[in-house]
Amino acid sequence: MVHQLLRQEEPFDSLFFDRANRFDINLYLPRVALIVTADNRHEVMKLVKKYIANNDLYAMLPDGVVILKSTEAGSPSSYAEQLEKQLWASGMVCKLAAGSVQPDFKGLRVSYQQAKDTLAVGSKLHPEAVFYCYSDFQIPVLLRQSAGFQENHDLLYHYEKLKEYDKKKELIETLTVYIEENGEGSTAAKKLFIHRNTLSYRLDRIQSITGKDPRKVKDLLELYVALLLSKIS
Repeated sequence: MVHQLLRQEEPFDSLFFDRANRFDINLYLPRVALIVTADNRHEVMKLVKKYIANNDLYAMLPDGVVILKSTEAGSPSSYAEQLEKQLWASGMVCKLAAGSVQPDFKGLRVSYQQAKDTLAVGSKLHPEAVFYCYSDFQIPVLLRQSAGFQENHDLLYHYEKLKEYDKKKELIETLTVYIEENGEGSTAAKKLFIHRNTLSYRLDRIQSITGKDPRKVKDLLELYVALLLSKIS
């Protein structure tokens, strides 16, 4: 049934709903898809079974263990945190990702795909992290899911130009920190251990190389997207 919910290639027939009733599964509860990946899926599956609530559904898939977690018992983040601790305590190196909460069974395929894409981009953008939540990665996930996404996307041109001229990677680091600090020049300069004038000079260099002014919101957004594409492509 879980496989059917995640594939949902065609409308569910009466047999599907009969099976749900026979197993006393309420399809109309809000749930969220969680993916757990580890070297040993079978061991993960054993441990997951110990922390399953009555209305949770789960299955082992080629890319890991998926849990369709009922949100009645608490937030997906708190559950994922507890599960993560138990997995690490058992000696398993793992990663977890969650999609968005869906009001009923019809959206679980979407939540599962979001969790898969969130795990993919999260692992590239923040490889040191263990748990990735879709709500924190919506823009990179959108880029990944975009039908027109390609490795030679036009926006990548900005990053490639910076990379070409930035042999010491100072400009890329400056742009990254400037974005992280929400365009606040003073805090970005402090984090980079440079003077405000040096920061201003570097931002001018970024503008002259890319044609995009980091001080303007629209241009900064395009530079941010270019950085994201360079990491997830």
